[in-house]
Amino acid sequence: MMEVTTRMKFLLLAVMIGLSTISTPVSAHETSDTDSQITFSMNGGFTGLIAQGSWIGQYVYAGPSAYISLRENMAFIPSVTFEVAPGAGNWGFVATGTLELLLPKGPFAIDLVPSISQDTASDGTTTVSWSVGPGTTFAFFNGMTLSGTIQASGIFGHPEAGVVLQPTISFGIPIR
Repeated sequence: MMEVTTRMKFLLLAVMIGLSTISTPVSAHETSDTDSQITFSMNGGFTGLIAQGSWIGQYVYAGPSAYISLRENMAFIPSVTFEVAPGAGNWGFVATGTLELLLPKGPFAIDLVPSISQDTASDGTTTVSWSVGPGTTFAFFNGMTLSGTIQASGIFGHPEAGVVLQPTISFGIPIR
């Protein structure tokens, strides 16, 4: 098995940042009455795991999403991302369904972010977990967005694992 060095981690991080600037969930701020009701994008970012007051790991992720306008000030943003934890050798997929509400003034929105994650450890063990939490999105003038979320997570079938907190930063640019 190949050893993941610190240099490789930073290279992977730089690649993921580069990929994520190609896109992230489009924000409600980018929609007007003349825009399409669905806009596709890529999203990427970083997430960490905190259990029993200790930092237990971090992931980088990237994947496609779609911005679906529900009303003038509300959107649904489903996404599927590939995640990897280079230090632990874990990898998996995350399905997210963000509900975004545009605030009346300024380029901000508030989000409700539920997710389901599949995570495969380096020894081949696979777990499935749920997450839900609030977040906020800032939309830049060029369509790029920056979002922050804090979710509470639990592992299906393993209540003894307790609740894990998951802070997340997402960013990118819509595909036009």
